[in-house]
Amino acid sequence: MVRIVSPGIIEAVAPGDTAIRASHPLAGEGSRAISVFPGTAPLATTVLSGSVVDGSDPARPPLNGATVQVLTGLVAGKTAVSGTPAPFLPGFWPPNGNFPAGMFEIFGVPSDAYRLRVFKAGYVTQERDIPSANLVGGSFVLMRQ
Repeated sequence: MVRIVSPGIIEAVAPGDTAIRASHPLAGEGSRAISVFPGTAPLATTVLSGSVVDGSDPARPPLNGATVQVLTGLVAGKTAVSGTPAPFLPGFWPPNGNFPAGMFEIFGVPSDAYRLRVFKAGYVTQERDIPSANLVGGSFVLMRQ
């Protein structure tokens, strides 16, 4: 994915996702998720997240098992399933505890605008544009067919 050229300088080696960890005696420690896509330099990435609920129920309970698919950008084709934890990037630790019902996360997403499609058998498919300033996909409300 990347190699360290010199302190503070990295370069792309192959496509993939990873985390860079650094420490400094005065500044402390930190980490940053990065990804390399075909033909790009290493890019800082984040998590695209949101939730899916059943709009057919007045209580709008979380809806597990819906597929969330990125349709545009460098991560077009990446998917997540609501209520199922996403695979974590190499170098990061998974959180402790249970993954919330209806939630989805897609790791390794560079800041950009994206179009998402959410679908589940028996429900009406929904598509939405997510602006680059906000990689929280918000709540998708799926209605039964």
